[in-house]
Amino acid sequence: MEPLTTAEPPVIIATPPTPRGIAPVWHTLLFVAIFAALSLGGSKRLDTSGAHAHWPIYLETMVMQWLLVLYVVWGLHLRGRKLSELIGGRWNSLEAFMTDVLIAVGFFFANMMVRAVVAATMLAVNGGLKATSMEGLQHVAKVIGPQNGWELLLFMGVAVTAGFCEEIMFRGYLQQQFGIWTHSTAVGVILSAIFFCAGHAYQGWFLASQVGLLGLMLGILAAWRKSLRPGMIAHGTQDVISGLLTKLLFSGAK
Repeated sequence: MEPLTTAEPPVIIATPPTPRGIAPVWHTLLFVAIFAALSLGGSKRLDTSGAHAHWPIYLETMVMQWLLVLYVVWGLHLRGRKLSELIGGRWNSLEAFMTDVLIAVGFFFANMMVRAVVAATMLAVNGGLKATSMEGLQHVAKVIGPQNGWELLLFMGVAVTAGFCEEIMFRGYLQQQFGIWTHSTAVGVILSAIFFCAGHAYQGWFLASQVGLLGLMLGILAAWRKSLRPGMIAHGTQDVISGLLTKLLFSGAK
């Protein structure tokens, strides 16, 4: 009689599921295409705006950005996700709110110093860049800078909208989506910064590169905090100050 043998059950090694992303692939590709078309169309319109009233551009910009955020929300819904997850939750205490405010303030000054150093280095390497950068700044002030008190007030609305909506679109949606697709948070940060820079190409390559650097640092901040809230505060604050400065520059250039 042969001895009894017990067969061990086969060991099944489960492979981790492939990351699906925070939205479908087609949704993100369509988002990029829509954003590129809107950016190109906006750039062409700014080239012909001249000294005309700028408030229609401000209103169109706010409507466009909120519609894009709604598009992002739809994409998240297709994956069973919520916007609050993308942002990184909500403030549940005054201490949490003040912590993000302090981080935003520190980031604001750190970003200004880094960008000043990078700009100074670029100008030192290429002395002729100074005239080009000033021309670009004056052009931006002329085509999008508020021309009066009413437009300045409306521009503040654009600044607040950009601080909220652009952080959702770039540091939230694109950065996280690219990070999941490439299995690299760093790549997600870099790619989202590139798209952010490209969206400001109408400012000229020097100023657009400064915006790209801002996007890169905002991306690092979002990845570190796992929240968009400090970046939203810093981004909105910087845009408000930029509006005030462009108003002064435009008034002085008249």
